[in-house]
Amino acid sequence: MSTLRCADTRKMLRPRNGKWHYRFQLKHREYAGSTGYEATEEHRGAAEAMEAEVRRQLSAGLTADMIDGPPAIQFGFAARRYLEWAQSEYRRPTTYDRIVDSFVPLQRTFEGKLVCSIDAADLEWFKVERLRTVKPVTVRHDLHALSGFFRFAMRLGWTARNPVLEIKVPSDRDAIRIHPLTDDEESAYLRAARTRPRLYDLSRLMLGTGMRPDEILSLRAADVQRSVPSVTVQHGKSRAARRTIRLVGDCSEILCRLSDGRRSTEYLFPGRKKGAHASPMNGTHTAACIDAGVRFRLYDLRHTFATRMAAKGMPLTTLAAILGHSNLRCVMRYVHPTQAQMDQAMAAYAAA
Repeated sequence: MSTLRCADTRKMLRPRNGKWHYRFQLKHREYAGSTGYEATEEHRGAAEAMEAEVRRQLSAGLTADMIDGPPAIQFGFAARRYLEWAQSEYRRPTTYDRIVDSFVPLQRTFEGKLVCSIDAADLEWFKVERLRTVKPVTVRHDLHALSGFFRFAMRLGWTARNPVLEIKVPSDRDAIRIHPLTDDEESAYLRAARTRPRLYDLSRLMLGTGMRPDEILSLRAADVQRSVPSVTVQHGKSRAARRTIRLVGDCSEILCRLSDGRRSTEYLFPGRKKGAHASPMNGTHTAACIDAGVRFRLYDLRHTFATRMAAKGMPLTTLAAILGHSNLRCVMRYVHPTQAQMDQAMAAYAAA
């Protein structure tokens, strides 16, 4: 009997555009849709499980005769499928971990609701309740994660709209914490970092290239070009983040030294586990700050680079490309001209 059911299920799956799609009839009505899984034998089992769940929910009367539109998929089931997809789609662990964190309250709130029935009113109440216990920026992250889920659900035909677009998402203005270093702070910090060689190399590279710390830590020997000193970010968080940066100052020397003797596929900052790169050096950075008598986040070294480049007159479009941003709005977070710089700019404009 089980073999027959398996054979029947296999007949209900078919490859379309590289994905497994289901198609079956229930109560004289045909249902079809994408499972979201690649049409390979490796993913057939997961696709069969999704097809069976869709059939079960329809048989239980969750849609069928009641809803004329997308199939009735419960949020809990859909969220688990989305998180499985997101784990392979978002290669940066921090991005995926943030989505998982956001889905804890989302699943608690919407677990039993149908995806196609969630509307703007539901999200407004979620926002109100969530703002009672967490900061607005956290709610912003939750809603952005939910928006990604709805885009995924729309592609699979589980819903016809993204209700997140119909509400006002809290601003992240108050959450932006940026501290460009002064020359004295930089000198004191680098003196303390010299006793921690890997942190010193990471810090110098951030100050000299503006790269994100995880971009530097995931560099491989093959990413460093010696003929024209440059480095290529192969696995950035977005298309704009995948870029090539010309090396100046001591950055070329640092990267060439780190790549000497390594195979092209080896990380320049190897981790403790074989085949992995080093983890963020937040603890080491904190210790260096204590020794130096300063206080800032490691990421502020990137902010420092951006602020200094803007102060030297670098066009913001060029700065956006170097930083790996796709728009100027992101760049403006890193640019903090002083009053003296603004006064000089006005004086230059008057003299022109």
